[in-house]
Amino acid sequence: MPAPPTCIEAVRRTRWLLQYDLSVSDKLDELDRSILTHLQEDGRKPFREIGRALQVAEATVRTRVKRLQTAGLLNIVAYVDPMQMGSYTLTLLLVVIEPDHHADAVELLMQRPEVSYLASALSDRADLLVEFSASDDHQRWEFVNLVRQIPGVSRAEFLPIIRTHKFFYRLPTGQ
Repeated sequence: MPAPPTCIEAVRRTRWLLQYDLSVSDKLDELDRSILTHLQEDGRKPFREIGRALQVAEATVRTRVKRLQTAGLLNIVAYVDPMQMGSYTLTLLLVVIEPDHHADAVELLMQRPEVSYLASALSDRADLLVEFSASDDHQRWEFVNLVRQIPGVSRAEFLPIIRTHKFFYRLPTGQ
């Protein structure tokens, strides 16, 4: 877990956010959407190349990307497919949990390094969707049993993933 920001860092971050006044509910303009479209195609595409394609300065692209990252709307990461790494298994866990224990379970599962995806659901079948990786069936079973022991969990159904046919997070940007 990263260290908490110093007072000076917190002030700088607040000034940055106030300068651009960008909240999650604000609408993105056409340039923001165009930049996002380029980054969704290739997260490593140079800002200079994006700027040329959009006929804006590289610095403009850099500033817009920084603003989107600071606001928490954009995160550029490398995705590694655990199933391509060799002896890893992926499992989707459908968890039914009592509402009073939901927040605590989420907090606990967020801390687990084997969890790659965690989402709350509105479903009769599950309250939480948990995707996790394990090196073998024994490790998978151990994690499922750990989840079943979380206070408030009434059911944890696991679905082993044998092959991923498509993995692509591309959100519509209006382009």
